[in-house]
Amino acid sequence: MSALRLCSTVSFSLALTFIFSMGVVLTSWAAVGFFWYLCYLVAIFTISIYFFAGGEGSRKGAALCFLVFLYVLWLVAPFRTFDEVLRGDLIFVAVAAYCFLPVFWKLDVGERVRRLVGIVGLAVVPIWVGLVAGLDVPWIEVVQDFREDDAQYYRLYPGTVVLSSQVFHLAGADVFRASGLFREPGHFAIICSLLLAVNSYRIRDKYDFGLLLGGVLSFSVSFFFLLLFFFLCTVVERVLHGKGGGGHRKGMVFFAMLTSLVVLLFLASIASSERVEDSGLADRVLYGHLQHQSITGILDARVRGDVEYVMDGMSDWDRMVGVGSHALERFDVRMTDLRGKLVKHGYIGIGMCLVLYGYLIWLVRPLSVQMFLFGVLVIVLLHRAWMVDQAWFLFLFIFFAVLGSERRRRGGEQGRVSGGGYNPDCPHRFLGRRSPRRSGEAMQNGNI
Repeated sequence: MSALRLCSTVSFSLALTFIFSMGVVLTSWAAVGFFWYLCYLVAIFTISIYFFAGGEGSRKGAALCFLVFLYVLWLVAPFRTFDEVLRGDLIFVAVAAYCFLPVFWKLDVGERVRRLVGIVGLAVVPIWVGLVAGLDVPWIEVVQDFREDDAQYYRLYPGTVVLSSQVFHLAGADVFRASGLFREPGHFAIICSLLLAVNSYRIRDKYDFGLLLGGVLSFSVSFFFLLLFFFLCTVVERVLHGKGGGGHRKGMVFFAMLTSLVVLLFLASIASSERVEDSGLADRVLYGHLQHQSITGILDARVRGDVEYVMDGMSDWDRMVGVGSHALERFDVRMTDLRGKLVKHGYIGIGMCLVLYGYLIWLVRPLSVQMFLFGVLVIVLLHRAWMVDQAWFLFLFIFFAVLGSERRRRGGEQGRVSGGGYNPDCPHRFLGRRSPRRSGEAMQNGNI
């Protein structure tokens, strides 16, 4: 097998692995035995170590691998009361393999993930339009174990899945909040937002367009907030660099049109909307966030179970190291904010998380993307802190760090790079310059 074919195979395999780790529905249907899955991960890891040990490693790459190793070890090592090593924890082997890959392989894996999720976003559009047009689009009811407690199921349409509680009646037609292939619209929205930042929210190809449409059709407040937040980060960067904001006039017009469209949909749903289960689209998406008068109220709205009993029962040692990754399930409690992270991994785990993600964000370029990822991390820690322990979330931040380091290195060689990004026509091109295709040449370019 040639080096280029090996690169393509490994990249695509890792990309699919990270896609499925994002919470893809129907994963339990996959008829892949545990033994073969383990062999696959070991093979990928061995290939990565081979290239890393062959001279491709660098100080930054070694530091990154060390920090990732310490953090993952703290997450999965069974030394606390409610720790338990599960089959799903093997996904971190893929993260380790990704860390050891040469730079251009890392970039290629990230590009493939961006394209695959973009295709998922494009697949949502015809189903959504067909339902709005009143077509009887066939679907299959799929029940997943993690939804049985909520008496919810998924509608499996050709190319996308829809959670039953996210289907609404609007003006005589069924309208749904897009989830792509993922578990919830909010998850899909955050993934689309992060991947759009790869090209600085510039719609450079059909995959970016698919990410944008997927995020919009998720009707998630998170997506529109992050869209506005990235625009503000871009303005701040231009002001700091003395460029002014005139170049963003088209972006402002586009954002105003997009926001107006969403507002009109909300107003229409307020006038005549009835959710299949309970209430209207606007009530579900908008009012659910506005009915609470404080941040604490918003966070408490996502809590289930006797949280005070769990928090008060923790000793000082428990607060320092946590009581285990599966403590919330054992106590039948749901805490998606930073308190849940504290219960599971303690102050030490939170500190290690901040050090690792802080180091990755420090490597990111340009400044607008750096500020954007910092904001995303803060929001996630406050709202969905469990995400920082997910392999796909860690992978995306590592990808942005590699992208930023490469931009910085090439900016130093060729002058300052504004914006930057992939040439979408060729995943082996970066900033208009062809990356090395031969592994021997790639060894000389450093790694992170």
